[in-house]
Amino acid sequence: MMKTLWEKRKSILLTWLLSYMLVLFVPIGISLIVNDRSRQMLESEIRRANEALLRQVREYIDNDVNSIKRLNTELMWNSKVQGFFYTNKSSRSNYEYDLYEVAVDLKPYKSAYSSIDHFFIYWSGGSKGIMPNQYLDDGDLYSQYFQEGNISREQWSALTGRTDLRRFLPVSQRLDNGQLKHYLAYMQSYPVENNEAPIGMNVIMMDADKLIHSLDNAQLFSGGEILVLDKDRQVLVSSSQQEWDKLDLSGFEADSGSFYEEYAGEKSQFFYVKSLNSDLIYVSILPSHIFWSKATYVRNLTYVSILCSIGGGALLAYYFVRKNYDPVRRLIRTFGHDGAQAWDLHRNEYQFIEQSIAHTLNQYEEVSSRLHSQQYQLRSHFINRLIKGRVEGPTPVEEALAAFQMQFDTDAFCVVLLYLEHNEAYYDRLSGMSLQEKDRLLRFIVANVMEETASQHHTGYMTELDEMLACVINLHEPARYGSPVEDLRAICQDVQSFLSRHYQITLTFSVSSVRRSVASLGEAYKEAMDAMEFKLVMGSRSILFYEELQGKEPLPLREGYFYPLQVEQQLMNAVKTGDYTLARIILHDIISRNLEGNRLSVSLTRCLMFNLVSTFIKIISEIGGTEESGLMNSPRWIDELAAAETMEEMVSQLELLLREVCDYTLLKHRLSKQDIRHQEVFALCEEVKQYIQTHFSSFDLNLTLLGEQFRMKPTYLSGLFKEHVGEALLDYMNKVRISHAKELIEVHQTTVTEAGRQCGFRDVNVFIRTFKKAEGITPGKFKEMTAAKKT
Repeated sequence: MMKTLWEKRKSILLTWLLSYMLVLFVPIGISLIVNDRSRQMLESEIRRANEALLRQVREYIDNDVNSIKRLNTELMWNSKVQGFFYTNKSSRSNYEYDLYEVAVDLKPYKSAYSSIDHFFIYWSGGSKGIMPNQYLDDGDLYSQYFQEGNISREQWSALTGRTDLRRFLPVSQRLDNGQLKHYLAYMQSYPVENNEAPIGMNVIMMDADKLIHSLDNAQLFSGGEILVLDKDRQVLVSSSQQEWDKLDLSGFEADSGSFYEEYAGEKSQFFYVKSLNSDLIYVSILPSHIFWSKATYVRNLTYVSILCSIGGGALLAYYFVRKNYDPVRRLIRTFGHDGAQAWDLHRNEYQFIEQSIAHTLNQYEEVSSRLHSQQYQLRSHFINRLIKGRVEGPTPVEEALAAFQMQFDTDAFCVVLLYLEHNEAYYDRLSGMSLQEKDRLLRFIVANVMEETASQHHTGYMTELDEMLACVINLHEPARYGSPVEDLRAICQDVQSFLSRHYQITLTFSVSSVRRSVASLGEAYKEAMDAMEFKLVMGSRSILFYEELQGKEPLPLREGYFYPLQVEQQLMNAVKTGDYTLARIILHDIISRNLEGNRLSVSLTRCLMFNLVSTFIKIISEIGGTEESGLMNSPRWIDELAAAETMEEMVSQLELLLREVCDYTLLKHRLSKQDIRHQEVFALCEEVKQYIQTHFSSFDLNLTLLGEQFRMKPTYLSGLFKEHVGEALLDYMNKVRISHAKELIEVHQTTVTEAGRQCGFRDVNVFIRTFKKAEGITPGKFKEMTAAKKT
């Protein structure tokens, strides 16, 4: 079975089987979700139970901790303890009586704090422990409470020698029967001043086993662990007999919470809560196997039911797939015998059926398209013959019109030529197509729009003719807008507006006069061609009517154009001086005087265009240095001028070139003036420097004197100097004076006062301040340094 499925892995047989199995997996997925939700609920219940347990632990132990702290406070502020420790009683020879009185005074605390097992006050000065009704030497005290426990003799000595002790510590004691007794001990040193020797400390001990075992009824799960930690994560009390040193975990940041960590080689969940009145942390550790043991049976039952569902569902799905596949198999056999292509077992059956049907439909569409294309080409060829005047042929015109489903209702005809302008904006909108495909689509759109617009009131037929499109329009009567010419103008304007608005396609139309027979279409075509010639003069995107261009009484054409040498020289002079406004006026005057009244022939218009181009080439050559601007190195502007198809485009290109050349000329003039100005200012600054070097010793040398000397305002002269030298004029003057003063002090050993006077300073204090500002030291210090160097 698996081999068959693998051979048909692309067949719908396998697709159906997987679909049925997918439906089967819906209840399986629901079962898994229910199992997961059960696990989450169980975990949530365990978390709440452990949090409640820890709060109960905190409440119980916090009460005992409060008792410890209250007892510690009463011991600290006991009047006899204070009197013994902080007076001279402990230093007297008969201190035993006072010590005994302190021990007797501790007796009431024994009955008042029954939950506390042991407490005593350690006196560091006498190395004794004071308990209710008695006191012991240090050795006896250690033997009674700490012998063979977890605190060594050295550790005990270190604890008694501290003055900053204030913490809980785990303490163990070996009993006579050999058992180890655990205590939670709180130790706090008595305060001292100025690093004095330790006075003593309180030691309060509570039975840890009794503390933990009292919580046995609160533990919900056997096998867990309850710990009490101090702020340093040191384990103080444990519910097990395991010896702990320090719990090296990083999850106790908030006041309470839970996290997962390894415990005893097993992943466990830690629950913790911090004490409300101390630095203690209460922790509950629950291994994963404890809280999952109750869900194991349900989980295993769920997995077994899922496996049974998968096995039984797979068999049923395969049976129904085989049964439902029989109709498809019969359909495949039918197409395999009757279709044009054989079915491959490794292919999808639906794809084979779809391709077989599509193949049949494509053959049908291909035949229809071929017939339609041939019909269109034959009709286009027939219209071309009519437009070019070749009416005679093997088939009469009436029969050809009927064959191509064409109909002329009147004897009024005209020919409209459509010239496609540069339509880069339209081409840019089409991506993923070749230029030939874009051009073919462009012609198809224009032909359809023109033919449909013309046929709204008249009858129009489109054809491609050389580089243009042509439309033969059979005009109906009466005219829609009063005359045939206005109807034709409206048709051209509507087409031009629609294509520009929706497709960004621009056209130029030329329209012939109205002719009265099919045989005269050749003459109409010639008239439209003659009208299209005037696109050069009238501009692109125009609608050119042959009758309007010729006029009823045409004016005689000029034999030449207006462009004398003096006008050309005026244009060249305006450009050379950078006067763009004057040059533009002269250029437009030349164009308007030649094209006024449309009396200049198309041939002479072209000659005028080339003459203007020649003038601009001469201007650029005579300016000189234009290679820097790229005008001579790049023939781009020459190509753009030569490619202009209308006088409008020509004038636009010439204006752009005028602007560029005039801007460059003005820039050269401006740079030349700036260079002369810079040289003059540089010479002035050199003269100012020379004047300062010559008159630096004069008391009267200042900005005002310099302004009068060079006939300028002092502020203006100072600004020029700073702009071109990079240093303020007053700073330069002081720098020259200080330089000469240093020379007088260092070389000639002149006094400070004399050096200042010889360098133009009337006041020696001003000289000292200026010298220190420039050199960083006073002139006196400078003189000492130079004298020291010489010795």
